[in-house]
Amino acid sequence: MFYFLSNKIGLTITLAILLIVGICPQFVHAQTNMYKQNVISGLTMLDYDKSGAAAYNGEFYLVLSQTGRLYKSYESTYWKELHTYTVQANGSTSYLLGSNIKKLIYDGKQFVLVSDTMIYTSIDGVSWTEVTLPTHNNSRKEYVFEDIIFNGKTYYLLAQDRDKKVNGFYMLGPNYIFMSTDLKTYKTTQTHLQRSIFGERPLNSLTTNGTTFIAGGNSSAYSKDGLIWNYQEFPSYLGSGVIWNGEKYMWAYGNSIYSVDANMKKTQILYTLPAKVWNPTTKKKEPLTSLSLRTISYKGNEYIASGSTDGDRKANYKTVFLYSKNGHDWELQSIVNGNTPIYTILPTPQGFLLIGNNVWNVSTQSLPIATESTKAALDQESKKINY
Repeated sequence: MFYFLSNKIGLTITLAILLIVGICPQFVHAQTNMYKQNVISGLTMLDYDKSGAAAYNGEFYLVLSQTGRLYKSYESTYWKELHTYTVQANGSTSYLLGSNIKKLIYDGKQFVLVSDTMIYTSIDGVSWTEVTLPTHNNSRKEYVFEDIIFNGKTYYLLAQDRDKKVNGFYMLGPNYIFMSTDLKTYKTTQTHLQRSIFGERPLNSLTTNGTTFIAGGNSSAYSKDGLIWNYQEFPSYLGSGVIWNGEKYMWAYGNSIYSVDANMKKTQILYTLPAKVWNPTTKKKEPLTSLSLRTISYKGNEYIASGSTDGDRKANYKTVFLYSKNGHDWELQSIVNGNTPIYTILPTPQGFLLIGNNVWNVSTQSLPIATESTKAALDQESKKINY
């Protein structure tokens, strides 16, 4: 009996040590080595909910600031700002993509961009074409778009409405989720969502695994087919980025990372940041660097989650993020003087782009090096000023 208890106590201590090592890898030698490079600086990002956007078409990357400044790269390390123009529905040309950029996706053939009240498509990232918008049944109203996703066949577009030509504070109207196969004609889905004393709670994000759907924001919703959306309660706010990893939906918010299966039957807290961790240098437990999670990304067998820290308002602060190879065991990584709360994370063939006021390229592999010919080509593209 004593032998059993001794072994049990020893096992408990061993597990506790392993747990400490697993949750505070910043203090151990076994931490995953990551290459980190600042590739863009000085973007304008205002908040976490899709403030700015990024996409990759297999040939080049595009990153947009919240105010419409667009950057391009062929290998994710060498970037140049492009001078874009738009062809409007009446055939006239504008040299602004607009402000309040919400989302950029690549649908397999073209980029699709959603801004506050407009939708554009582009092949090259320079020339953008205004596409048909859903028609409101009230001529004094307009739609304010929040997100767009594509499941290989159909686009799903999330919006609320407001009075036209509104200035200053305004209340968003109810949620609308539109379906379209061509961005020319739209079908309105059925929504049965949560309400407050101010009306229906606004949604701001969509995610799909191809067949089932999740929507998040000031409330949350779930759809089995994309046609009928019902209020769905989750154990936390869904943050600005929900992902599907092939088995389950995952999101990061606050101090935890959550998951739920496609049928909304099993919700889990996969990981929670500890309040304090053991520092072998000082030989005592110390408060963990504050990290408020808000977004997560996934590629193959790697995950990154991030958000903001208490130091965001200071001149030189660390950019902090979590890295995992399995979605369960996470380690804390940081970029000294990174000065970047993270709004969007885009996976690349080598690693991830962490996007905020600055853009960081991080990877467990050596980062690609742009060839002189690639640099010259991109330099030439960036000189084509259209205004």
